Amino acid sequence: MGTLKLLTIAAAAFSALLAPAPDTDEDCGNEVCVYGTGGGAGTWKPGERMSRGKRNKEAKANRKRKDVALNVVLEGGRGSVFVDGRYLATSGDHAQRGVKPGRHEIEVRDAGQVITFGVLVVSRKATAVALVVHADR
Repeated sequence: MGTLKLLTIAAAAFSALLAPAPDTDEDCGNEVCVYGTGGGAGTWKPGERMSRGKRNKEAKANRKRKDVALNVVLEGGRGSVFVDGRYLATSGDHAQRGVKPGRHEIEVRDAGQVITFGVLVVSRKATAVALVVHADR
């Protein structure tokens, strides 16, 4: 994928997150809020884990679907975000990742302490999803 195409996708997803369209959906729980555009935010299932086999099966089932822009924001604290076991920056140029629709394991840690973890189910109709973690709750 070319750099221009990636920048266009990132700009469109970022603008969609900053200026929610009328079709913005949200799911706000106790510690984590999920916001999405394009027909579905997805759901957050706190305290769940996915095995490597489940992750591989999920990736295989959704590999031909379009990417959904995922952005994770930490409110009231600091930490490191891991999506399916891979680090995701919370700010800067790499603060967003394209993920396929389906289930993704998210873990937020601050050093050795786990702030929250769970499974994010991304809707097939979503174009961008923002996960807001309230570390102070």
